[in-house]
Amino acid sequence: MPWCVCAAAVVWLVVGVINGGWNKADPKASVVGAVSGLVALVLTVLDRLGQDADVELGVVADRLASALKRQWAAEVESRRLNDPYPLPVAWRAADVALTEPWTRLTGLASSWPGGPPGDPAGWPADEAGLAGHDAQIHEVFAHRVPTRRLVVLGEPGSGKTVLLIRLLQDLIERRQDGGPVPVLFSLASWDPTHDSLEAWLAEQLRRSHPDLRAPASTSTATNGVCSTDLAQALLATGRIIPLLDGFDELPSALHTVALDTLNRTMPARQPLVLSSRAVPYRTALTRPDATVRLNGAAGIHLLPLTPEAAADYLRRDAGGPHSPAAHRWNQVITHLGTDTPVGQALSTPFGLFLARTIYNPRPRAAPGVTPHPDELCDTAAYPTRTALDTHLLNAYIPAVYSPHHPNPSPWASPQALRTLTFLAHHLENHRDGTPDLAWWELHHAVPARTKRIIYSVPGGIVIALFGLLSGDLRYSFTSGIAFILAFTVLALLLPAVRRTPSTRLALALRSLAFCLSFGFLWTILEALVSTLLQHPEFTGGTAGFYIFWFVTGAVAALAYFGQVRTGAPKARLRWSVSSMLFGLLWVPGLTLAGLAIDVLTGNTGVESENRYVWYSLGYALGILSALVHAVARGIRPEPSDPTTEVGAASLLARDRRVYLMFAFAGGLSFGLLGFVAMYATEDSVGAKAAAWAIRIGYGAIIGLTLGAFHVAWAEFVASRTFLAIRRKVPWRLMLFLQDAHEQRGVLRQIGTVYQFRHIELQRHLAHQPWPPVT
Repeated sequence: MPWCVCAAAVVWLVVGVINGGWNKADPKASVVGAVSGLVALVLTVLDRLGQDADVELGVVADRLASALKRQWAAEVESRRLNDPYPLPVAWRAADVALTEPWTRLTGLASSWPGGPPGDPAGWPADEAGLAGHDAQIHEVFAHRVPTRRLVVLGEPGSGKTVLLIRLLQDLIERRQDGGPVPVLFSLASWDPTHDSLEAWLAEQLRRSHPDLRAPASTSTATNGVCSTDLAQALLATGRIIPLLDGFDELPSALHTVALDTLNRTMPARQPLVLSSRAVPYRTALTRPDATVRLNGAAGIHLLPLTPEAAADYLRRDAGGPHSPAAHRWNQVITHLGTDTPVGQALSTPFGLFLARTIYNPRPRAAPGVTPHPDELCDTAAYPTRTALDTHLLNAYIPAVYSPHHPNPSPWASPQALRTLTFLAHHLENHRDGTPDLAWWELHHAVPARTKRIIYSVPGGIVIALFGLLSGDLRYSFTSGIAFILAFTVLALLLPAVRRTPSTRLALALRSLAFCLSFGFLWTILEALVSTLLQHPEFTGGTAGFYIFWFVTGAVAALAYFGQVRTGAPKARLRWSVSSMLFGLLWVPGLTLAGLAIDVLTGNTGVESENRYVWYSLGYALGILSALVHAVARGIRPEPSDPTTEVGAASLLARDRRVYLMFAFAGGLSFGLLGFVAMYATEDSVGAKAAAWAIRIGYGAIIGLTLGAFHVAWAEFVASRTFLAIRRKVPWRLMLFLQDAHEQRGVLRQIGTVYQFRHIELQRHLAHQPWPPVT
């Protein structure tokens, strides 16, 4: 940004000299030019010398595996997968029409250079040998499947995700140091027509583990593959085993496209697991217009729970087969294994989970409060399985937020239902149906124009503080008000400018249009407000006044939109010497801009009353801008360590600490300026100390404002506050999410993002009316 200012100011100055000239050259102009050249030279050298330290990908993979091990252990506990005991999951081999012929799989694996990935002695004679149950999933994937590429099929709620979690835990337990890491990915957010599989997988890794955004060193380029960050490097070097969950959650029209992309992207020797409902997967493989299947993959099909297993589970969760509460299930148990709606609904682990949560009494529940499970057998009320599934999903939220829950929630059931429904709508409408609920992306639920108006307030405060530093209270007030009004008017009139790293040309053009409009509007409003308040110097305005504030407004807007945000939270700070020196270019840039205005307005003559007034003002603003730049760009946030970052709440706390560090940096920078200025005045010691304290306070506020461009916490707080006022989320949103995960089991936590426990629950809430009917 300062390079643009310098270049524009030099061109402007040359044009001004040609047209107007000046009577007496100022030697400071030569100094300004020399500083510009010197800073440019130093920056060039530093860019050549600055290299990141090499990162050993094996160590990164080990840390990621350690974090995933702890994460999924906590997740299994919070989801009560072992309470009262893990539900049995059994499977058979998938239909031969949905997988590769067995002889082809064995021949393919045997022909690979270097031999097959496993011992051929462990391969079964045919696909029927893939049948198994529970913990045998690791043996099936690692030893029985020759290619280690597996498709897991099953009915809705049959336990596909739980089986993948069990496989992930087994693979991590048996993993060797430096080996590949199994990672669970939800395919619901992937658009194969727009997102390449590699880029999407890398972004999912970054979202769940922000530390993987760290740049990869040159040592990570192997086999001719060069990666920009650790997430891409892990994928490019085969250190990730993708466990792709929810193929059926993709739009049906994209199923064949997704399979074709998997085949073209994943190398033949890349182990992977793909889960899907059986019917959508079969439909994708038997379409008349396109036939495609996952290359080199075997398949298994999950079996329904046996009536005996389902009955034992319901009775055991009720306190044991001989407890009074267990007898409440007698009528329901007679329907298990039949084609009745209740028999079908309770044939899956998810259906059993919903039923036991809703109908099994808990210790704090008063007699008669918990509904009786006999109502599930009422075919008049629930004539189909779909109707009964809808009833279970509707009753689930009130059950876990009941005041009789063993751990009562601070949020009543209606408020919880309202919040969860809004979050489901947010994921469906603003995040393209992704299951990942990230706190740093909550701002997408706030209209873009509303966000602009909100963000104009701190910008106006900073502009006002600049005016206060000059000692003019009325000037600072008019500048701040003009800034807020300009941003508010443009927020209502112009379309939003999306500050994203993509579509840089379109972003640059739209930003330029915004800057010009903003500079023009700010100039008019500044003159209008100054005139209404009868400013002693600027009443009526001068040509230099209009030119200067037009340029300043455009520069401020460019600086605002030049801050390309990744939206990722940060964990710590480090100083960047090159960026701090780069910020010194503000001094010659704004100084030359002020000198150019003096030339164009005739303020360079000896007889002029305001000789070099804009030159002096530009020089002062250049120093202030350099200090602001040192805080805004001289401090670079860094990602965190995956071995210490396993939750959304801890990441939010770290990001908040980084944000507060900007206040310290701003106060330090302006405090140093005030300390130097103390010796340039003849005021008393008390007055100097007061002025110094005021400058430190100004710097802290400016640091907090500029820190919002680097961290996600400030934007989250602003968005959360707006949504809480609108009664869409609670004020303590993070505590609500933590409670929904740890105590209610409504959400699960994947790295630093939350997800609804089951995608069916998210889809069900997303299709409910807003506001929800309680």
